[in-house]
Amino acid sequence: MEAWKAASGCGRRWTAETAFAAFKRLFGSDVRSLRWGNIVLEVNLEASLYNRMVSMAAGGTG
Repeated sequence: MEAWKAASGCGRRWTAETAFAAFKRLFGSDVRSLRWGNIVLEVNLEASLYNRMVSMAAGGTG
């Protein structure tokens, strides 16, 4: 059973779901920008900020 889990990737989805839930709790699920280029910038900025916060919480330098 453990070999099948490792080979199939079973159990990896919850880590992505947890990260998305934390991200949406912090920033909300709405995008405030109206133009496509600004939407991309907004999401990238929020993702970078979230990654830095997670890194700092884990003891990294950010």
